[in-house]
Parts: sequence; C-alpha cells; structure tokens
Amino acid sequence: MADTACLNFGMVRFYSKWLYDFADDQRPDGGVHDNTPWTGWGGFGAPGWHDCYVKIAHTVYHHYGDTRVIRQQYAGMQRSIDFILDVNPHLIWENHVGGNYADWGSPIRDEEHKALLNTCNFYRAVDFMAEMSAVIQRSDEARSYADLANRIKVALNERFFNSATGQYAGGAQAANAFALFSDIVPPAHQARVVENLVRDIQAHDNHLTTGPQGTRYVMQALTDNGHADLAYALATQTTQPSWGYMVLQGATTLWEFWNGSIQISHNHPFLGSVSEWFYKALAGIDAGTEEVGYKQIKIKPHVVGALSWVKSSVQTIRGNVSVAWKRDDDSFTLTVKIPGNSTAQVHVPKVGWSNVAVSENDKLVLENSKFLPGVTGIISGFENQDCVVFAVGSGSYQFKITDDSK
Repeated sequence: MADTACLNFGMVRFYSKWLYDFADDQRPDGGVHDNTPWTGWGGFGAPGWHDCYVKIAHTVYHHYGDTRVIRQQYAGMQRSIDFILDVNPHLIWENHVGGNYADWGSPIRDEEHKALLNTCNFYRAVDFMAEMSAVIQRSDEARSYADLANRIKVALNERFFNSATGQYAGGAQAANAFALFSDIVPPAHQARVVENLVRDIQAHDNHLTTGPQGTRYVMQALTDNGHADLAYALATQTTQPSWGYMVLQGATTLWEFWNGSIQISHNHPFLGSVSEWFYKALAGIDAGTEEVGYKQIKIKPHVVGALSWVKSSVQTIRGNVSVAWKRDDDSFTLTVKIPGNSTAQVHVPKVGWSNVAVSENDKLVLENSKFLPGVTGIISGFENQDCVVFAVGSGSYQFKITDDSK
C-alpha cells in the first residue's frame, strides 16, 4: 500500500518518521512487530509485515529521491534481513514467520502457498537492499545482497516452480502473479505462467482469489504482460469478490476482507492497491526505472474496455505530473504535463491502428513511421507495435493520433 499512498498523498515526512518507529520498536534479534508503534497486539516477524521496514524505505527513495532514509535506517534494515536469514539458511522463509498471515483474507491458505509468498517477500526485500546499498556507495554490501537475492531466486524456483506445468506452488493467482511481478520466472517459461494466471482468473468468471498482497501483484502482472483488459475486467467486476460489490453494498470505505463479514474491519486500506493501478495503468503515470523521484518519468496509458477517457495527476517532488486522454472513432488524444527538471518518455497508444500519424497541437511529429522534428521540447520519437514513443522535456503537450490509412 505504500506506493498507493505516495500516489495519492505527500507521504515523505510521514513515512520518514514511521521508519524511526520501526527502528525504535525493533527487537534485539532484528524482528519487527506486526504493527508499529507496537500496541501489544500481534507478534513480530510476519512475512509481508516484517519486511515493510525495507520496502517502505525503498518506496520513499523511489518516489522522492531521498537517500537520507536509507542512511538513517540502514543498520536496522540489515538486522531485519539477518533476522530472516539466520534461521532460514536454505533461503526459503519458513522459520521466524510470526503469525504467518501470508495473503490475509484469501481463501488460499495452504502452507506451501504461504511459503512461496513469504519467500517472494524475502527476495524483494534483499533485492531492494542491494539497490539501496549501491545508492549510498556501500559497494561490498551491494554485491553481497545482489548475490543473496540471486540465490534466493534460484532456491525459490527449485522449490516452488513446476516447469512441466508452468505453475508456482499449485498455481493460485497470487503465487503466479507474485513470481511474475518479482521477475523470478525463468524467461523461457514466462508466457506459460502468464497463460496460467489468465486461465485461472477466467475459470473464476473474472474474479480474484487473492488477499491484499496477491491483489496488487495480479493487477500489475496482468498489465505488464499484455492483459490490461483483464485487469480492467477485475477492477469493474460487481459480484463478490470485487470492489464493485463493496460499492453496491453501500460501502464508502474499503473492507478488510472481500466478504464484508461483520467480524472484520470495514475501514481498511488492505485491498486499496487498485488505486495504484488507476494511476500507473489507466493514466500511465510511472516514476520510471532509470532515475528516481520522477526525474525521468514514464507515461504509458492503457486503453481498455469501453473506457473512453481518463484524467489524472500526481503531485511529485518536482511538481505536478498530469495526464488526460480521450478516444473517439477517428482519433486518440493524449495531453500530458511534465514538471521542470524532469524528462519523460511518452507512449501514445495506437489503439489498434497499424498506419498512424501523430500531431502535437496540430503540427505533425510522426508520419509514415518517421519522426518529424521541429516541436520545442520533443527530443525524439519512434514507432513500435503498440505505441508511438516520444522523448520530451518539461512542458505541456497534446498528442493526437489518427488512422492514416483512411
């Protein structure tokens, strides 16, 4: 939920302070309590909760470019990794699991499924530690964590992946999606795992079988692998389990579980990662991977279902990033605003057309698959199978794409 929060609110000061609460509450053995500041409820060391210490620090760094949180919390984060590693030398997170909540609220609760999700969380935390160590010039630790992450990936695939079927740990949605999202799947088997994920969702009549962790990874794994349309079908589903079902039952806040039982919380952000999907998939706003803090932004909206328009903005550390798109029978228009001191890669969807022309405020910038320079701020452009991609500097742009074969 940390990424969702950062897209909706300015979280840098809250999370920076909260990370100090993690440090204050951390046990001598490195364990982190299930809720921080600790109130006495719950235990410590639960996968998906314990490793939030590392993940939230990485989220702050990714969204805000703030390396201070890494330096301030580095020793505590190291101890949190050691807490897992010391009792799981085989690199599968089965010991020191606290309440072992796994994908809380999901109907899939078998122990092998839990162990897979736990180990995926372990892998991501270590991978983040490798990245953050390099950022603060701790080269030896960066290499050590990168090596550890690779060994966890190998151990995870040896234990949980069935190469004959292309399934992880029995093939539940969360299992295959988490592996895909975490880039754990061997490249030769990627398409098969994606196919299995899609088939399972369709077998459940376009419904999820996931809790808070799996839900986020299903939506993003589908979108990253060419099935944003299916993610949209999940997002707009109205029968149980779904967000639409909550709305139809009169909910004004999210429930802890899909079923809305009176025994659980009816004001719980657990299943709110669909908001992140709205920003990243529908509007296409992404902080990027080459730089952090929205220095090199990626804009890649997905045009799905009967959706005819989207309008969105994110207040970043560099200024406002906004996207608005609309489509009709004859054209697709994408309007973007990139703040100062940022650049962006803007993907203009071809919406199924093969021969396209693109203009920016009525001036052609691509025709016959050739970039036409001359518009201030547009550095370059090229066409691929699905999009026309432009590299732009800060400023406002309105791209209009039309079917040039008519």
